[in-house]
Amino acid sequence: MNSWFRGLNKQILALTLSVALGASFVLGLSALLVFYKQSRDQVLERNREIAGYISNEINIRMSRALDVSDYLAMDPAIRTMDPAIIQQELARLFSVINNFDGIILTDNKGETVAVVPETSKLIPNLSQRSWVKQVLLSGQQYISEPYLASNGNDLIVLATPIKDDIGRVIGIIGGSMDLKKTTKFSTIISSRLYNPKMDVQVIDKNGMLIYNSHKDLIMQKAKPSIVTEALLKGEGGSYALEISDQPYLIGYAPVEKLGWGVIVTYPSDSAFQSVVYLKNLIAAITLLLSIIVFCIAYRESKAITKPLQKLMEGVKRVAEGDYHFNVNVSSNNEIGVLADSFNAMVERIKDMREDILEKQEKLEKANIELKIMAITDGLTKLYNHRYFQDSLGKAISLARQEGKSVTLMILDIDSFKNYNDLFGHQAGDRLLEELGQLLIRELGPNDMVARYGGEEFTVILYDSDNDSGVLAAEKVRAAVEAFPFPGREQQPDGKVTISIGVASFPENAKSKEELVRLADEALYKAKCCSKNKVELYFSVLDDLKHDLNKSEAELINSIKMLVRIINAKDKYTYGHSERVGRYAVSIAEEMGLLLEEVKIIRMGAFLHDVGKIEISRSILMKKGPLSEEEFETIRQHPFWGAGIIKAVESLHPVIPLIKYHHERFDGSGYPLGLKGKQIPLHARILAVADSFDAMTTNRPYMKSKNLYEAIEELNQCSGKQFDPEIVDVFLDILQTEKVKVG
Repeated sequence: MNSWFRGLNKQILALTLSVALGASFVLGLSALLVFYKQSRDQVLERNREIAGYISNEINIRMSRALDVSDYLAMDPAIRTMDPAIIQQELARLFSVINNFDGIILTDNKGETVAVVPETSKLIPNLSQRSWVKQVLLSGQQYISEPYLASNGNDLIVLATPIKDDIGRVIGIIGGSMDLKKTTKFSTIISSRLYNPKMDVQVIDKNGMLIYNSHKDLIMQKAKPSIVTEALLKGEGGSYALEISDQPYLIGYAPVEKLGWGVIVTYPSDSAFQSVVYLKNLIAAITLLLSIIVFCIAYRESKAITKPLQKLMEGVKRVAEGDYHFNVNVSSNNEIGVLADSFNAMVERIKDMREDILEKQEKLEKANIELKIMAITDGLTKLYNHRYFQDSLGKAISLARQEGKSVTLMILDIDSFKNYNDLFGHQAGDRLLEELGQLLIRELGPNDMVARYGGEEFTVILYDSDNDSGVLAAEKVRAAVEAFPFPGREQQPDGKVTISIGVASFPENAKSKEELVRLADEALYKAKCCSKNKVELYFSVLDDLKHDLNKSEAELINSIKMLVRIINAKDKYTYGHSERVGRYAVSIAEEMGLLLEEVKIIRMGAFLHDVGKIEISRSILMKKGPLSEEEFETIRQHPFWGAGIIKAVESLHPVIPLIKYHHERFDGSGYPLGLKGKQIPLHARILAVADSFDAMTTNRPYMKSKNLYEAIEELNQCSGKQFDPEIVDVFLDILQTEKVKVG
């Protein structure tokens, strides 16, 4: 042990221990300081995020309340302004909504017409209320400032004008929220807090407290600060602030649509008490040890510096390719042994270098073969899926630079499973090989053919638009249909066929991923409709975007994304909307409606189920009967769909179709129970088309009817569920085969 603890061992041990000890404390202190700052920043950011979450939830809750108020104002019974009818209807509607603590309705002079729940302290005239004046002046919805009502409650009112058929304000409907009673804000806030010491306040645009955990402070003026000033300017963020000589970490966010603000406060001392103590302790220890470590390290390091410099010089020379350099170190310790070993190692490296160069040449040849295998499909010898993805990305980048188009075809063999089941998978593999070679023969030398996977193939056509892409796809489809594949007589119609989806960049898609998805959607439509078909991607929403401004076009993109999500939940919805559109347009044209009305009906058919985005897949795909709660969820989707579409002004004409397409002619439908001609004509047309497609299509919970059974059900429901005049028109269309069914 004594012999080991000598010379270089002793020096290295002392140096290592000193450096390790010093580094540990320095790193510990540094980490603590960083942790302290990051923790502070994280708490500030978390408070800001919580304020943002609460702000967003209040926005959503108030927006929904405004939507409900808007729907109430459009109720046919309420628009009669008949007190006897309104009081009963208002009581009914109040029992099924939970957005307000009370509802009051006045005429256009501020005279009270009806109120729920009924109260003995009814004020007959509200014309001097700010919200009544504001709505009568602007004709728009308005959220009042907090005020003390005659019954002693602190309220805000969401007021909506009631208009007649020519747009005149005939009354006002106001939904009130009791700031001290309602749980609408406290439920949102309590779900977001993670510590009981956190405090949340909500202020209005005048700095008045709308919500506070201490209810006696509600309706009081918030104390002025940097935070309240920022909120009143509509700004959000976080701030470390002293309140009454106590430090707090504050996050705040504006409720943008309402001009309100949310403030989340958390005491700094509660968050960092233990961190501050530990920081001070480690700082003192680190300072003392750093002085000791420095002295030890400086003395011991000098004893090993010079031999190591010689060894490093040798390493550098060898790294530069000089294998004739020897390191001369006159030392009996480990560095001397290391120098001798280094010189021997250099000699071995010279011998190994020649062997490595020979093997490297062989490896390069093998790599070339592997690269070819990596981009080739083993069965068809076409390019594989990975190479297709890389090539499509490069083609789109080049086309974007050169201002050219790229067309993508996705091909799928129809009834390929039937072929495999009849002749076996080996025969199916030979069919895939022959089809791959046929595609190469039929397409141009610059067109890239790849196997996408299974029985699917892809073709990239550079400098090709939709028209030329469809021509090329139709040529391929016809060639496959005519080719004498073995066993084709056992396939449907006695031939092997393919379906092809076509989409182009930049005409349809703006990116590689979108181009693949749109071509796949077109292929899915071709397979659903009839197979053995070329389908060019088309969306009625894309067609509409040409007539919209930039902001509305962006909203259309959002609606398209919602429709795609619905399709992912329930593939039936995609084909259903297309078919309903076809039936509804045929009825509208037969009835002689104007071209603009036909366009509205087509758009409404495509979007009528967009509200299903709010419904879970388990309900949409349920095979058994729905529970009362599940059916109530289904009944809400017309309202949800109308709310989504409301944001796009150009789509406002289709809102009645979405909202009322489940109303029944006898008044037993939903959501409002409209009857007869109260239901808009477009919605009555859509109801017939929608129900007919549901009858003739397999659903998760019901087997489809044939055409004659569907016609019989239309006759039975005429005058009950459907407008009999529209049923007669549609039956005439079906009997004269003026529209394709299915």
